[in-house]
Amino acid sequence: MTNEATFTATRRGDGVIAGPMREPRNLEQALKGSIHDDQMAQKLGLRGGTVAGSLHMEQFPPLLTHLFGRRWWQTGGISLYFRYATTDREKVQCFAREPGANSATQEDLKTEIWIDHESGQRVAEGTASVGKPDMQSPLRERLGRVPTPSDLRILSDLEAGQQCDPRPARAPLDRLKERLSVIVEPLPDYEEGSK
Repeated sequence: MTNEATFTATRRGDGVIAGPMREPRNLEQALKGSIHDDQMAQKLGLRGGTVAGSLHMEQFPPLLTHLFGRRWWQTGGISLYFRYATTDREKVQCFAREPGANSATQEDLKTEIWIDHESGQRVAEGTASVGKPDMQSPLRERLGRVPTPSDLRILSDLEAGQQCDPRPARAPLDRLKERLSVIVEPLPDYEEGSK
């Protein structure tokens, strides 16, 4: 079932634009042994099976199209750092800071974005940009400061630099249609194509 609530951007007085409150689904709850499975997530110290970060990212395209126009579909990018894992149907809201007044004429733009849980807990934070890829994003800077891990839980069976054999991947049309039926922010661009 699609999210039937219309997307409405709300401009706050502090230069921030907010999307509507949404309730993303944990579509992978049945994937046993994954972080999306309640039992495994709780074993790892989480409250329950987590909503995939990609589903939270689905909340941004309407907001970023509102800010950047069609440029978002042509050269847009998101860099997010997730701070708090949400579970099925927990309410969250996306936000973006408005670019400066001369943003319509700048080729490369970057703005602050974030997602908050209805409790006020920060779910994710980062930047969105249009133009050339943002090589100085906060996420890239954070990755450059990460120390060598000493206590891996989720990726404990892997090593840095480990190679794996390529695997073919296919996204059949029926699976795509199924996915579009539950997308957090359905947009005509997803079915009609971006122009």
